[in-house]
Amino acid sequence: QASSQYFEKSKDYVRKSRTKIVVGTKELDGAHYLKKYPIFSHSTSKMIGGFPLKEVSFTVINKNNEELDFINNEIKIYKGLVLNDSSVEWIPQGVFIASPENVETSPTTLEITVKATDKAVNTEILRIDNIVYPCSELNYIKDVVQQCGLELESESFPFPEHILNERPNYDETSTSCREIISRFAEERGCIAIMSRTGKVW
Repeated sequence: QASSQYFEKSKDYVRKSRTKIVVGTKELDGAHYLKKYPIFSHSTSKMIGGFPLKEVSFTVINKNNEELDFINNEIKIYKGLVLNDSSVEWIPQGVFIASPENVETSPTTLEITVKATDKAVNTEILRIDNIVYPCSELNYIKDVVQQCGLELESESFPFPEHILNERPNYDETSTSCREIISRFAEERGCIAIMSRTGKVW
């Protein structure tokens, strides 16, 4: 996703990098807000299509005591490279969600520590099938993804026009959307992942 200018600049012996976090309409410049910069890891206990979910942790210093609501809101993280004195190229690192128990606020030090998981966590809900059959596999997968409040990054995958004449055989009381996405990917020799823009790919 980076430009050729970005790649050329990244080869420089001395280069300036930047970090920013976007929550809602609020942009938090790392130089002014971050005490601990984002640290990324992968959880092996939560999987989507055989791929571990990405997690992130960071600490913000809320010097001006602003309204910063990280709980259950999209947290977009970007890494940037200064291309010249007035231009920074930003590369998305992912879209994350933080639950209430993973956001700690210290009123005395004005620090907010956040641990968040990428949006693939939204796929861990039971599948509700309201599709009219027959339908194409592409439309089926799009419906599964949309049920989770997500989008497909690309509609290009093996056999998208294959027709499903009836509902796939799974237990409606215990099968998550994550598992269905995983099954479809694995059956085609693929791995489903979350893109850096928060879409299923």
